[in-house]
Amino acid sequence: MPDHCHYAPQGGEDGWLKVCCEQAGGFGYKQDNHILMNDNDVGRCGDGSFVAYHHFKDRWSWNACADRMLR
Repeated sequence: MPDHCHYAPQGGEDGWLKVCCEQAGGFGYKQDNHILMNDNDVGRCGDGSFVAYHHFKDRWSWNACADRMLR
């Protein structure tokens, strides 16, 4: 499938997957705004209603988020 995807790289892996699903896979996507916690708030890392967290690129934030998830 990756050989058949025509993609501009500025969208990151999310954009690549969306384009590949639409172009090479022939299917679309479904948006769910409560899977990914995407607001860069370390304090919300204990919220178990999210499946994944984004934006924690620096070591302190990543570790602080992981610590809150273990509580």
